Amino acid sequence: MKRMTKTKSPFTVMPMMFALCMAATMFVSCDDDENGGSGNVLSKSAVVGSYPDGKLTVGERDTTVDVSVDGDSLRIAAFPVDQIVAAAVGEDGFEEAIASIDSVPYASVYSASVVGGSVVMDLTADSLCFDVNVGETAKHICMAFAPGAMARYEAADSTLTFSMTVEDVVVDGDTVDAFAPIDYVLSPVKKSAVENFR
Repeated sequence: MKRMTKTKSPFTVMPMMFALCMAATMFVSCDDDENGGSGNVLSKSAVVGSYPDGKLTVGERDTTVDVSVDGDSLRIAAFPVDQIVAAAVGEDGFEEAIASIDSVPYASVYSASVVGGSVVMDLTADSLCFDVNVGETAKHICMAFAPGAMARYEAADSTLTFSMTVEDVVVDGDTVDAFAPIDYVLSPVKKSAVENFR
């Protein structure tokens, strides 16, 4: 007795092949780890925005700062200078010197590159200078940053961090000899929600 075999119609095989190809394509295209899971390609401009109420550790003390990043600069509205002023004028003149300044804004130019799901920023941390008054005397204070200052934006949670070190303090052209370098480290701070939804 002859056994009959039923051949599959090309109309049955083609949808199965199409479904298999689509599944393979979806598997490959779902790998978006390189861009923080957004499905979009991460660009350097992702870091641009406002980062309010960031916790900045200065030496062993914590303070709050507002950070903003535009297309070429990282800015801190009021850079904490208390420890710098203390090193520059000493304990006797500290209260008067601090009272004589309002706030000291800071800006650093940066160059950025995309690394995985992050934007890494090399900061050109130039010296930051400001004036204080102690009695009748005005003093010009400059703080010099060590090379290697860096910031990092994480696309996965829209947070910014940075670290920089003040390595020297100069008062009226003279370097303060007994100054110990101070680290400034920003804990991860989330980008303003307004910026995230633009």
